[in-house]
Amino acid sequence: MTGSSLKIASIVLGTGGVVTGLGVGIHQMSKPAKAIENKETTPLTAVPPKDPESKLITDLLKEDNLELIQNGDDEATIWKPKWKAFKAKYETIKARWEISNWDEISGQEDSTPQAFKTKCNEIGTKQKVNDKQAEIYKEISLYCTKKKSG
Repeated sequence: MTGSSLKIASIVLGTGGVVTGLGVGIHQMSKPAKAIENKETTPLTAVPPKDPESKLITDLLKEDNLELIQNGDDEATIWKPKWKAFKAKYETIKARWEISNWDEISGQEDSTPQAFKTKCNEIGTKQKVNDKQAEIYKEISLYCTKKKSG
């Protein structure tokens, strides 16, 4: 082989080696890492799946022999004391509950506002929790329930 033929052969072999190396490198880099290959990933924006063990607040209340206070229950003996306790608790701090027109109704003394009664019923019948330690369960149980009758 002459000098120029040797140079050309070296260039061809060298270029082929570089191209092959790049191809293998790209292929290896495109594979997922072994440590996370079989793990399920959840995008940060996805809503976490509901816990299959979660229960409606009303179902947990039954276990404690409690039930939600109903609209027609006695205002003076059942609703008013609960409303008074709720207002006292949230006089200086903001309640977790979003009660419409809170600024207007928070000063109401004579009767329990319909917005409060509605919110008790709405949360109690629709909200699911994992256990009785959930803050919303404790609040509903404290401010929106009575002992089960019968």
